[in-house]
Amino acid sequence: MTYDKACIDSDALVNLLALGCFGDALSCVGCVESCCFRLPSMVAQLKRARWVGERWPRADRKAMAEAAQRLPVLPPPEDIATQGMLNLIEGIDIGDAYILARALEDPGLLVLTGDGRMIRALHECSGTADVCEALRGRVMFFPQIVGGLVNTLSVTEVEYRWRSAAPDTTSHRHKSLSIMFGSTSPTRSEEFWSGHDLQVAHVTAVCGDSWLYSL
Repeated sequence: MTYDKACIDSDALVNLLALGCFGDALSCVGCVESCCFRLPSMVAQLKRARWVGERWPRADRKAMAEAAQRLPVLPPPEDIATQGMLNLIEGIDIGDAYILARALEDPGLLVLTGDGRMIRALHECSGTADVCEALRGRVMFFPQIVGGLVNTLSVTEVEYRWRSAAPDTTSHRHKSLSIMFGSTSPTRSEEFWSGHDLQVAHVTAVCGDSWLYSL
């Protein structure tokens, strides 16, 4: 099944904008900018959040904020009780709960997330079986998105963009990207896919191989 609407969490959006791959990523999932929703706080985070600068010291934060500003804001969920229940689960933060509760109300919405901890928490919590089933096939994990980018652009191109925005001396480099591309360049295709599969398996070990959205 394909989706023409998506919502993206802060982690995934920051990463893709810093890589200069956001448009390419949307093309991979068949979505356009006007139908990709963001959290209300995203623009402010791009402008001021310390972690953005630490992870992506060479990225153009002003340009990233301007790109995020163009995206529509995800409407708040109407079911406040479900949002509150999700937010009480350890490992699911306020933004995650906001996105998931809204996605439950809109079955045509694909969730793009960089938060593997959230996926694991959702499946490890008792009492969320109905939520997990409603979201089956509608959540795409950031390493999957990177895999789609590699298939479209090549390992070499995506690695170049990553190393350009986050050089080897960056102490807060993105862990998943560090594993997929390794410590030395160039990364061979088989090395990338080995790291990719390892990162995806980190969540499928809990949610199962068929739960995530597949390109």
